[in-house]
Amino acid sequence: MKKKLLQILCLSGVASVCFANTLFSIVPTTNPVTVRSDGYAVARYTVRNTGGNTYSNITTPALNVSGASIQSLDNTCAGASLAVGASCNFNVLISGATAPSTVRPRVCAANGVACSTANSANILAVDVTQVSQAYAYLPIITETGNSANKIVPVNIASPYAIGTGAGNNYTFTENIDSTGYNADFVSQNGQYVYAIDNPPQETSPDLIILEVTSSGLIQLSKTPIGSTSSKSYAIVVNSTGTRAYISDVISGNILVENISNKRTPTAMTSINLGLGGAETYVYGMAITPDNSTLYATDVFQDKIYILNVANDVNQLAATLTDLYHPLGVVVSPDGTKVYITNNGSSGYPLDIIDRTASTPALQNQTIQGLTNDDKPSGLALSADGTQIYVVGEAANAVYTVNASSSVGSTLTLANTTNDVGFYPQGIAISPDGSNLYVTEFYGNSQQTSNTVLYILNAITGAIVGQSASLGGRSTPLSNFVG
Repeated sequence: MKKKLLQILCLSGVASVCFANTLFSIVPTTNPVTVRSDGYAVARYTVRNTGGNTYSNITTPALNVSGASIQSLDNTCAGASLAVGASCNFNVLISGATAPSTVRPRVCAANGVACSTANSANILAVDVTQVSQAYAYLPIITETGNSANKIVPVNIASPYAIGTGAGNNYTFTENIDSTGYNADFVSQNGQYVYAIDNPPQETSPDLIILEVTSSGLIQLSKTPIGSTSSKSYAIVVNSTGTRAYISDVISGNILVENISNKRTPTAMTSINLGLGGAETYVYGMAITPDNSTLYATDVFQDKIYILNVANDVNQLAATLTDLYHPLGVVVSPDGTKVYITNNGSSGYPLDIIDRTASTPALQNQTIQGLTNDDKPSGLALSADGTQIYVVGEAANAVYTVNASSSVGSTLTLANTTNDVGFYPQGIAISPDGSNLYVTEFYGNSQQTSNTVLYILNAITGAIVGQSASLGGRSTPLSNFVG
């Protein structure tokens, strides 16, 4: 009777603000959450009406701590009306630099009159990890496709040594298709390296999960994926490290693997890209900070696919076609924009998708001093989203572009770095945002055996160093530093 009276008083406005944990359950999807001290993490919450009434006019959830904020994107709670048992979702963005030790959101109904806080069992614990020595992990393919193919770690601190301690090489145990690409993805905290191999024989590719240890790269698992005719040229892993999305260029699908257990990954499903079995050369993939949406560029079909992967829905949501050989793709840190490079000889060098719009659409983008003849390829963003770093592979250059606050305007260059090797392609940014790391597709004199990793100052664009020869061709577009 007292609980019912409290609800009546709250919802009628007799009490100015009420706290009744019986109105809503507020549960984080993952607890605890780990964030690097130089990075960000996203915690997703489910709010469920556990009371006895329908509650309407739910306000944006609130936090009483610094270092964490509610994301407006994909917030289905604000303004919602929840029947008994119904639920909504919201995301909390946590900054590692100022992260609180715990997060305990409050959700209110009736325009803030009746509120619930997460109960003690659902207080989110935040584990901030200090930045350890980071490496660039580069899958290297030799021209002969023999067993010398390996993942070569490069210490990203001067003097940029190859393979020491935690950076010891991992060598593939079988021949790799030397005509194709091998991809890898380094986890946000630098703990795991996820690699794809593509044997030239009629055998399926493998997903290889490696753990970064003080003694080197340790293989945790090697799992066949796809079919015997599959080839996979891109991989991306969600921020919680529970799902891997892998392109299958032969079947025209995206493979989804459950990697919650790193020693026993399992196939979940394949997402049909609607091509009727036609080949798709998906080289670039990026996932939103809240892990809800996957973007995949198809350089062969001139398309970008938008896939709904929230809560394992795993469906093609939309396909955009006004592109010309799209290659690199990256999502802004706040999740509001998607940037795509066009590697073709016509069209626009850059396209932008405004994720705050009700319907996804491409904004063709011009950039002063950068044209399609430069063949834009790899793409990276500064941590604050104000700078776009674009590799021009035909120009042997890296362009630092000032990101415009308004989508659709002409963007200007902050600086251009020339003479970045021969046919540079991939690019990644250091965890602290100070340096850029650029891979070569070819080395000097168009040889694949002497490619190196170039290190650039992210602010000035100056080349500050380079590694020794990597011994082969390095093919990842992004996400190879951690």
